[in-house]
Amino acid sequence: MTEIPLYFITVMPRIKAQNVPRWLAIDLPSLILGLQHFAVPFVFDIRFIAWRALMFIPFAFCFGIVRSWQLRLLPYIAVIHVLMDLSFAIMLLSVVN
Repeated sequence: MTEIPLYFITVMPRIKAQNVPRWLAIDLPSLILGLQHFAVPFVFDIRFIAWRALMFIPFAFCFGIVRSWQLRLLPYIAVIHVLMDLSFAIMLLSVVN
């Protein structure tokens, strides 16, 4: 529940305040949010790491674009992110058992 507000309420406006192009203020937090998910679970397989990174990056960019247009949609985006994390937790637990 903290990643979305951190990147899109705290980081994105601070980048915008630095007078950088708008696309960069959207892309940087989105890219970092997407890439941080590549290591969970960390498996020493470059194909799996690439798949995990590329799997979440499109969603992160959609979150960033939607957030830049409509701040009031942020709670819904956070709920979608929690559901995605929950699906990951279920996947991880099914592998462990």
